[in-house]
Amino acid sequence: MNDVSFLGTFRVGTGSNARCAGSGVAGRETIAYLFQNPNHMFDREVITQRFWSDEDRENSKPALNNVASRLRRALEKSKIKSVVLRADKWSIGIYLEDEELTDTRALSLALRQLQLGEGDPQELYRRIQDLYRGEFLPGHSNCWTMIERERMLSIYVRAMLLVTERLFREKAYNEATDCCRAILAHDPLRESVHRRLMLLQVLRGEGGKMCQHYSNFKNTLRAECCAAPTWRTQSLFAVLSKEPSRSQLESIVNGEISVD
Repeated sequence: MNDVSFLGTFRVGTGSNARCAGSGVAGRETIAYLFQNPNHMFDREVITQRFWSDEDRENSKPALNNVASRLRRALEKSKIKSVVLRADKWSIGIYLEDEELTDTRALSLALRQLQLGEGDPQELYRRIQDLYRGEFLPGHSNCWTMIERERMLSIYVRAMLLVTERLFREKAYNEATDCCRAILAHDPLRESVHRRLMLLQVLRGEGGKMCQHYSNFKNTLRAECCAAPTWRTQSLFAVLSKEPSRSQLESIVNGEISVD
């Protein structure tokens, strides 16, 4: 478990101080911002303008002091020695020695490892699933937070797509199916993953389930987006419905996993 978590939760260390209670919404977002942008000192005025509303701006300076105090207490109580909080009258910043201290940075490193073709895909799949337990800072709606939430989701999906590709190549179809379903749990309208899942269902001898999955996806698109599956997805369904041979399926797989 990582010492600091922002995916699906907010936690700095362990124990009663881990949630930095009393920091408020703006305070938790500030802490996350500092951890997401480490090894840099930020002007306090810039921080308060970014995370405190105009109505709360008058009290933002003492509020930021309170946040720094609660964060320092959480770090000290949890004995996290690989992170240093630096703060003076004008600026504040987090300095890290451990690249995998936070779940978000560990997730980014897992993606980098996959991009380099390193590691065992099934182990990386389990690692990524353990890291990405939900959206970044759930329940928070600051503009920066929402952008960062989408960025972390993108990193998760890209990593999982690379895992899926390697599992396909290893013919580990059951594990690849689990991987696709995990992606869709967080990004239910990603059409390329629906295509991969349809392929996997046919490869596993589940043609009936493939037809039902396509029908469900088509209905979901119509209901939620007033749209239809793309030509690529419709064409794949037409081919898979004709029960292609194993060699034909492998050719389709090679074409499909090379494109997101």
